[in-house]
Amino acid sequence: MKIAVLISGGVDSAVVVHRLYNQGHDLHLFYIRIGMDNGEGDCSAEEDIEMCTLIARKYNLVTDFGKFADPLADKMLTTAAMLWFVENGQMPAWVLLIVLVREFAVSGLRMIASDKGRVIAAGWSGKVKTASTMVCIVLMFLPIPSIVNTICVWVITLTTLYSGVEYFMKNKDVIQSA
Repeated sequence: MKIAVLISGGVDSAVVVHRLYNQGHDLHLFYIRIGMDNGEGDCSAEEDIEMCTLIARKYNLVTDFGKFADPLADKMLTTAAMLWFVENGQMPAWVLLIVLVREFAVSGLRMIASDKGRVIAAGWSGKVKTASTMVCIVLMFLPIPSIVNTICVWVITLTTLYSGVEYFMKNKDVIQSA
C-alpha cells in the first residue's frame, strides 16, 4: 500500500515513518514546515529540514521536497561561492559563465527528456565534476598558494566542460527528437 506521509522533522514524524516502514508500507514523504522561525518553535527551519533528511536517508526514502531542494541548494551554494571568488579576483568571470551555461543547458535537456517520459540520471563524469568542484571550492576558501588556486580553477573548468559535452553526446537523441 502506498502511503503519503507529511513530515515536519519532529520526533512524531520519525516515529510514524519508522512504524509504517517496519509494517512494509511503500512510503512517499512530503516535507511540511510547522511553526515559525521567530524563536517560538521547537527548532529552526534548518534543523527541521536536516531532521527530515536524516529520516529519509535512514529508510532509503526520497522526499519530493528533497528531489527539488537538494540539487537547487547545491547549485545556489556553488554559484554564490564562485561569485565571491570572481569578486575577490580568485576566479575569472568566464569560468563562472561556463559553469552556469552548463548547469542551465543540462537542466534544459533534463526538462525536454522529462516531457518525453525519460529520466536522465547523472553520469560518472558529472559526479566527478561535482565532487572535484566541492573540494576545490573548500580549498579556495582557505589561505592556499596562488598556484593551488589556479589549479582549482582549471579543475573546475575542465571537469565542467568535459561532463557537459559528455552529457550532451550521450543524450543527443533527446535533442534530435525535440
